[in-house]
Amino acid sequence: MTEVVMQRVLVRHEGRLAMMATVAVLVGVTFMTIGLRGELALVIELRAVRLAAMVLVGVAVAVSTVVFQTVCANRIITPSIMGLDALYVFCQTALVFALSGFGFAGIDPRLHFLGNFTAMTGLALALFLPMLRQRFDLTLMLLTGVVLGVLFRSLTTLLARLLDPNDFAVLQGTVFASFNAVEPDLLLLAGVITVACVAIAWRARHVLDVLA
Repeated sequence: MTEVVMQRVLVRHEGRLAMMATVAVLVGVTFMTIGLRGELALVIELRAVRLAAMVLVGVAVAVSTVVFQTVCANRIITPSIMGLDALYVFCQTALVFALSGFGFAGIDPRLHFLGNFTAMTGLALALFLPMLRQRFDLTLMLLTGVVLGVLFRSLTTLLARLLDPNDFAVLQGTVFASFNAVEPDLLLLAGVITVACVAIAWRARHVLDVLA
């Protein structure tokens, strides 16, 4: 009897996923085709890059959130509680403060992306890896993330108040996400990293199922 109930639940979930996938495909097709005018090849290329960026961000956010909530056994909190978004904004603010807006804008986008990736990964490992090695309570790690998030936001506010208005405008254009100007090279690199992370999460799906 239990197996029959589980099969019904599984079929129901698969039906919902299929319906959501169909809606997503229809929305994507609509985005690519609605209101086309002018140079069609150029418009389609630009829209394709934006659509790929939105899909990539959606996959990355969805997978990371589900894995994080599974590990934490909590369906309410999100990875932002660890303060990594505040760390990213602080790193960008520190760069603008050190290099000025002109120097910051002159950084090669690929070098900037790799630098951000390396800095974020290195700082996150330096902050949380000692706790993982010593097997601290997960609640303590979450509280540490909250405290560090407050710290980084406070430091960001301090540096932002010291910036020149022009430099602050450059910073504002950097820290707020936008799909209007997507770098195709960076999109490809981010796609490779995201696919690798999703593959790792998929390989550990049985362990995550047990944790859930």
